[in-house]
Amino acid sequence: MAPERRIQETLARCISTMVFYHKSPRCREADEQVAAEIRTIAGFVKELGLGTDGIDERIIRPVDFELTTRYGPELGPRLLGVFVEAFEGPLIPSAAEGSRK
Repeated sequence: MAPERRIQETLARCISTMVFYHKSPRCREADEQVAAEIRTIAGFVKELGLGTDGIDERIIRPVDFELTTRYGPELGPRLLGVFVEAFEGPLIPSAAEGSRK
């Protein structure tokens, strides 16, 4: 699959995951399920090799735009915060991983 196509499909998955999160009743299981899904997506994004700036430009900003467009200037950024918190964890290399490079 072409990189641009993978990025577009990844964005769609990010957005659909956050729509699911927003529509789900607030409970620990739903929160954990969504966080796990976002961490999985983040792993796929890491494999694309976009780098920090590329991830911000190609993934985070478009998700922010879509969530704000759908849910407004109050709820959109709150949902983005949930997304970013779960998304960024796997993208930060561990000390051991960084020392191998």
